[in-house]
Amino acid sequence: MPDFMFNIGELILLIIIPILFFQFRSGGKEKHPMENGLTPIFQEQCGGRFESLYLSAPFVRHALYADFIVFAYANTQIVLPYEDIASATLTRRQFSRVIIYSYKRVGVPLSIIMWSKSPDTVLELLRARHVPVTRLGQYKEHSKQVNLDDGNIRWPHKCVMCGADADKTITTNFSVSGDATRITYPICEKHHIKCRFAAALSKGNMFYLGLGVISIFCLLGYIGFINQVINESSIGQFNGWRFFFFGFPIVYWGLFFWARLNTPVRIRDAKKGEIALEFLNAEFAHEFKAANQVDR
Repeated sequence: MPDFMFNIGELILLIIIPILFFQFRSGGKEKHPMENGLTPIFQEQCGGRFESLYLSAPFVRHALYADFIVFAYANTQIVLPYEDIASATLTRRQFSRVIIYSYKRVGVPLSIIMWSKSPDTVLELLRARHVPVTRLGQYKEHSKQVNLDDGNIRWPHKCVMCGADADKTITTNFSVSGDATRITYPICEKHHIKCRFAAALSKGNMFYLGLGVISIFCLLGYIGFINQVINESSIGQFNGWRFFFFGFPIVYWGLFFWARLNTPVRIRDAKKGEIALEFLNAEFAHEFKAANQVDR
């Protein structure tokens, strides 16, 4: 394909993408007539899913009023009185916790999911308005600080990821005040390889930090290519490098977020004699707290 045809395609994308961005960004802020003259008790710009339509932050407006809730995106506003909401469920999907709304109203999207920035605040406000609230699936629970010596940490005899029988272990090495130490936790055979790889990726050592820096420079390089297109420069000889500059950051950050979602135990804080752990599996976190006599 001639270079100028490829350049025209990129120019079209450069024109269309900003138009769509401002359409969704401004549209989500448009108010429904029922909102006129009222002040929301809570409001945020976040991401959401409406059946098969996925919108990332900040394209969805999520607003709670005294008597109803509003979901707004583009030129659409969905208003639901609290009595029409059957339940609000907090769970974990993709890169963050989400709120799944179930409702009794017909004529609205079958599925509404909000990637709220403050899900706990939203759930408390919904509970105060007599909306049934539940917490399911995987959402992060933090242990209180416990003794750092792995021999004194009591792990429930089950997989830290799914709760099944555990016949494997994963060891995570880290340092405290310059001293090397480790924790070893149980994992089932099904999750062993995946979680071991994810735990290695999420350690944040200098090697992975260096790859992150390279990915940023790759994005800057791709921006330079776009600038050449705008200036009508011929970049045909750089096509292979252009795809590398665009593809490497996608692969790197994709693996980064995947690792965060599949690392069952993360070291949140550590100092001499104490450690704070973070779990993906809420049920396992509660059992861990009970086994180690942790109050929170």
